[in-house]
Amino acid sequence: MSEQIEFDPVRLAEPRIKTIHVEGVGDVKYSMLTLEDYLALKELPNETEKDTYIMGLEMAHRMLVKAYPELTIDHMLHWPHEELTKITEALLDIPDFRARPSENGSGSQTRPKHSGRSAGSSKSSPPK
Repeated sequence: MSEQIEFDPVRLAEPRIKTIHVEGVGDVKYSMLTLEDYLALKELPNETEKDTYIMGLEMAHRMLVKAYPELTIDHMLHWPHEELTKITEALLDIPDFRARPSENGSGSQTRPKHSGRSAGSSKSSPPK
């Protein structure tokens, strides 16, 4: 027998905290991006390497801050480069609402790929 689910539009807007294990870092709590987050990220420039870095950092921050409300981007800028890269890449690899059914109907999903250059993925130090 299936359980009856009642639609609650207010509760639906509350963040759902999830956990992902990041090798070498540990368990990291996050919440999926919302449409509001996505629209705000679309407003950011994305023309230079620095823009791409900032967008990846902002995207990771938006996913983490719902689980860690005190977290600021400034905190993240002071994390060791290796950990920042691992966490950001793990978060950017999580399938989200931007996923689309594949063209061949196989049921697998694709989504726009990030440039492969997430926050901290550059070998050099963060852009100033």
